[in-house]
Amino acid sequence: MTYSEFRYLWQVGRLASGGAVRLRDVTNAMTVSKVSVFRAVERLERAGYVDKSRDRKIRLTEKGQKILEEYRYAMRCLQERLLAPLGFAEDRAEEEAMRLVSALSEKGRKQIASAWQGVAER
Repeated sequence: MTYSEFRYLWQVGRLASGGAVRLRDVTNAMTVSKVSVFRAVERLERAGYVDKSRDRKIRLTEKGQKILEEYRYAMRCLQERLLAPLGFAEDRAEEEAMRLVSALSEKGRKQIASAWQGVAER
């Protein structure tokens, strides 16, 4: 998943909170054009990460929830173990962690997420 796609998926997950979210809400939260959101959602839908209803509400699929959770674990690890100790502000650390996680190979991301999940569950 590209950094751009991840940003959209992240916003959908954040705004939907287990339910559905309108395209307009994603547009407003990200301050991007409706066309940009529409295209990104189409890509995420083709990948199986979101479902879009007739009323243009977007919902994470099980696959989308699973991948988002994996990315979140990897992000938390990078934020807390790498970026925070280097003095990054919280909002900047989140943005940089998103970029780093998106650049990782799937294997690398899964390994970091798995390790951090183990730490979080202790």
